[in-house]
Amino acid sequence: MALTVTSKPLPASAVQVDICVSTDEVAAAFEAAANELATESGLPPTTTVDAVTAAVGAAAVASAAVGRVVDTVVPAALAELSLTPLGQVRLADHVDATALVAAASPSTPLCFAVALDVWPVATLTGPHRGLAVTAVRPPGSTAVTAASTTTSEAAAAVTDAAVEAALLRLRTAEATYVPIADGGAGRVAVAGGGAVVSLAGYVRQPDGSRGEPLPDGIGDGEPVELPLTPGRGPMPAFVDAVIGLAVGETGTAEVVFPPTAGRVELRGVPAIFEVTLLSITEAVLPPLDDAFAAAVAPPAKTMADLRASLRETLAAEAAAADAEAVASAVEDALLAITSVDVPATLIEEGVRRRYERLLTSLKAQGVVPPAEWAAMVTPDRYEAYKATAADGVARGLALNFGLAAVAAAEGLSPPPAAEVDDQVELARLALKGEPMEDEPAVRDRIVAHLERQAVMAVLMESAVVSWVDGEVGIPEGTEAAL
Repeated sequence: MALTVTSKPLPASAVQVDICVSTDEVAAAFEAAANELATESGLPPTTTVDAVTAAVGAAAVASAAVGRVVDTVVPAALAELSLTPLGQVRLADHVDATALVAAASPSTPLCFAVALDVWPVATLTGPHRGLAVTAVRPPGSTAVTAASTTTSEAAAAVTDAAVEAALLRLRTAEATYVPIADGGAGRVAVAGGGAVVSLAGYVRQPDGSRGEPLPDGIGDGEPVELPLTPGRGPMPAFVDAVIGLAVGETGTAEVVFPPTAGRVELRGVPAIFEVTLLSITEAVLPPLDDAFAAAVAPPAKTMADLRASLRETLAAEAAAADAEAVASAVEDALLAITSVDVPATLIEEGVRRRYERLLTSLKAQGVVPPAEWAAMVTPDRYEAYKATAADGVARGLALNFGLAAVAAAEGLSPPPAAEVDDQVELARLALKGEPMEDEPAVRDRIVAHLERQAVMAVLMESAVVSWVDGEVGIPEGTEAAL
């Protein structure tokens, strides 16, 4: 094929390819286009290009001929330059398609330019080992972060106050609730206490109004005991509706029954409940004795056992939180020395995948009622999501390219096949007998995860970490629990 091809880089990991096609190739394309148009128009197959042009118009013949040239020579040009496009190849911004067709002639070469996104390669603008980072230590952390620290040393660093706070949380979870004098008349329900409520449930209409009552046995006015622990437990919407109410007052809670609801007819149904506060109760915490220890944390038999177990658990949690804080700081530092242009094609694909996962999750959880599902899947909703998600997707992609650059600089090998196979098998077991729909994709994600772990290990082990303490806050409801 007689063509001349050159290329030059464009911003955002794109490439412009300039292509010139010889007169002979263009003339052959015009002849083939004329023959095809002649057949479509019912003209004899021997009709000349000029006769076809007179019959169907010069613009139609030129457009068909240019289309043939582009479809034929662009793949050949990319192959010659060893370029693999991401997404669609497009005419370069300065090329006007209408003008290109209008200027095309079987007696002259055809020159044009296309643009395409290509897989970016990141460069590191500074050393990746010894990154100086500042990590925020979570409130209550033990500050034991040395890799050589033993389990017993880490546990010993946990303060007695942290252990007692953990004990309080356990006691609160095991609390019983008893009526207070006069049922709480003249008082309001507060977080950390309890309440006895009655529920009246109705189907929630699309406009948010009350519809038909729910089936028998669901929100039928029977008294229900409700621990008032915000954000925890199976009924958070009801807790939010009750807190702040006085005895006899009614609040409103809106819920959507999950797709796994025991009553089939309620699955995915949006509902509205009128929650009336009947009386206020107070929490009675269990005593800190050996019976409590054995009940909440077997195989612990004594309070000493329970405290020791909590100390180890808190140390492990603090170490994990510290590691997460260092990892976050290291990622930020790596991004600062990573130079890469992330193409819009990859960002768009990343946003689309996130949006699809979000919709799938919402549908599976029953958060969006079936009647409202169609309203979620609209171009406007997608564009609104894209506006908020694109920056995060771009950051994640840039970080991945930075990690790949570190892996190349370190000469890291791919993870062993046996390790990948083991992880695939674990993923299969997690499906509990359900088929794995796309095993190659699962395998690719596992390989990427293991490679990322290996690179982050190199970066975190060599990082120079300075710590700052995070702000200490008092969890809501702690005062009431005390």
